[in-house]
Amino acid sequence: NLYQENNTGNLYTCLVWNRDDNIWEQKNGTINFFNNDSSEYTHTSESFSDNEWHISTMKKTWFNSNGYDTLQVELRSYEGELTNDIKTRNNYNDNNYLTSSMDYVWNRQENKWYNSSKLEYELDSNNNYSSKLRLVPDTLNSWKPYYKEESTYNIQNQKTSMIRSFYQEETGGWLYQMKYTNEYLGDLLIFSRIFFWIDSTWQASDYTGYEYDELDRKSFVYCSNPNYPRDRTFYEYFDENEHQSYIRYRQTYYQIDSIWINSEKNIEYRNKHITVVDEIPINTFKFYPNPSSDYIIIESDIYHSQKTTYEIFDIQGHILNSGKLSPDGMIKINQLTNGQYFIKVYNPERKALTLSFVKN
Repeated sequence: NLYQENNTGNLYTCLVWNRDDNIWEQKNGTINFFNNDSSEYTHTSESFSDNEWHISTMKKTWFNSNGYDTLQVELRSYEGELTNDIKTRNNYNDNNYLTSSMDYVWNRQENKWYNSSKLEYELDSNNNYSSKLRLVPDTLNSWKPYYKEESTYNIQNQKTSMIRSFYQEETGGWLYQMKYTNEYLGDLLIFSRIFFWIDSTWQASDYTGYEYDELDRKSFVYCSNPNYPRDRTFYEYFDENEHQSYIRYRQTYYQIDSIWINSEKNIEYRNKHITVVDEIPINTFKFYPNPSSDYIIIESDIYHSQKTTYEIFDIQGHILNSGKLSPDGMIKINQLTNGQYFIKVYNPERKALTLSFVKN
């Protein structure tokens, strides 16, 4: 991997080893840069073939004077030329909180943009996002509800519940689909549970419990459904607190034999003499659905900063997509081919968390 950096952006190039010719060959790359006043950002993905680079996608983002993205346009290679593909326009209130977001798709035959979907947000008195409504086109000039999410928060502004409902055109009412609840001990998330609306009642599904050591570092995570355990993870820290070095052991429960089997082991060492990106505690996030074919959602209280960014990588480490995380936490992945991917999420202090997901 080659990485070059200047004042306004970076170039990332991936090389693949050719065993037959015993040489490195260029495969693909990305270019990211801001303009001089940081009001415009461009992310370009390219592939290398026939001894030249070919642009596959280009995403351009424009920011307002407060640094929030107001417009994002993605272009995609079609028959050898870059053409419009999708567009998103964001609106903010006077306090720089997102109030609505509009998605458009490009019609190549008619050479024009069409409405795709719209999100409308409501804030409570503490500027928490209490309601999200997604609408889809009904006719060319009108919208109809699709689903809504209603959230509650405690006095520490931590999200305690979220209920998702879908609109029923036949009855003109709303039908519950799922909800999740969170429990906290001070600043620490200790219990999270998912419910589904079945036969006119909430039925419990998966739940996750968290335990921490005396330094408030995550030490044990336990996942289960109502009938049997699913997996558990142990953390063993072996360095100074500020470096957060650890060994992570993951075990999977085999119901047939009623035993736990070791399934994964990760070692992460943070050297105090090396500059690294600090990790965000994973307990601050909810990540679903996984696997998914259309989108993933990352839930976290750090959305309130509206400066959370993300990068999506394939298993070779190539950056395939990047952008700012919206308050609803939804990231579209329908353009990806089926397989495993990684997403790195950065908070405003540039601390990062890497998660894996499967596109199916």
